Amino acid sequence: MNILFFATRISYGGGEKVRNWLVKQLSSRGHTVFYVTDKNDSDYKEALLKEGLYDFVSVIELPHSLKSKNPVRYCLELKRIFKDNRIDLLLIFGGSLVEQLMARSCGVKII
Repeated sequence: MNILFFATRISYGGGEKVRNWLVKQLSSRGHTVFYVTDKNDSDYKEALLKEGLYDFVSVIELPHSLKSKNPVRYCLELKRIFKDNRIDLLLIFGGSLVEQLMARSCGVKII
C-alpha cells in the first residue's frame, strides 16, 4: 500500500512523534510511505536522518507558495502526486480541506 503524509516538520511536537513512529511501523510491514513537504532542503534531510526516517520515506517537494499564489495549479499538482505515486491512503495530522478534497477526487482513502 502507498501511504502519503503531509510533513512540513519532522521533529517538533507530539503529533510529529506519533507520525514518525507510525511511518516506521508501516514501512516495516512493507508499505511505501511518502512525505509531501515544501522544505526538501539539507535541514529537512538532516532531520529525517536524525529521526531515523531517511530510509523509510520518499520525499516529494511541493512549493508552499503555490497553494496561496496559484490554488488551481496547487490542486492539479496534488492530483498528479496522488496519481503518479499510486497513493492508496492519505493519513492527515491536521491538514487542510483542499488536500482531502483532491485525495477524494482521485479515489484515495483518508484517515
